[in-house]
Amino acid sequence: MRTASLILAIIFVVGLFGCTYEERTAGTGAAVGGLAGAIIGHQSGETATGALVGAAVGGLGGYLYGKHKTKTTAEGEVVKYVECPKCKTNLQLPADATAGNKIRCGNCQTEFILQ
Repeated sequence: MRTASLILAIIFVVGLFGCTYEERTAGTGAAVGGLAGAIIGHQSGETATGALVGAAVGGLGGYLYGKHKTKTTAEGEVVKYVECPKCKTNLQLPADATAGNKIRCGNCQTEFILQ
C-alpha cells in the first residue's frame, strides 16, 4: 500500500510539469481537497465518497484560484499578476517579465525577485 501511494505521488508531481498555471492549481487543489475529504469522510464511514467530493471541490477551487491569478483581456492578451510577499498586494507584471527579474511593490516599496 505504501509503495502504491508513493508511486501515485511521484506520478502526480511529474504530471504537473508542463501544465498551465490553472492546471497546476487545479491539480494541487484536487489533491488537497481529496485528502481533506477522505479524512472528513472517514469520520462518518464514507472515506471514498468524502475523497471524491473533496477532490472535485478542491479541483474547482484550485482552478478558479489559478484563473484569478492569470487573467485574459478581451483582446486575448494574458495579463499576469504576482502577490507582494510583504503587503499581499496584487501587482500586474510587465509583459516581458521573467523569473529572476527584480520587482518593486508600488504599495510598500518592497523589492523582491520574481520566481
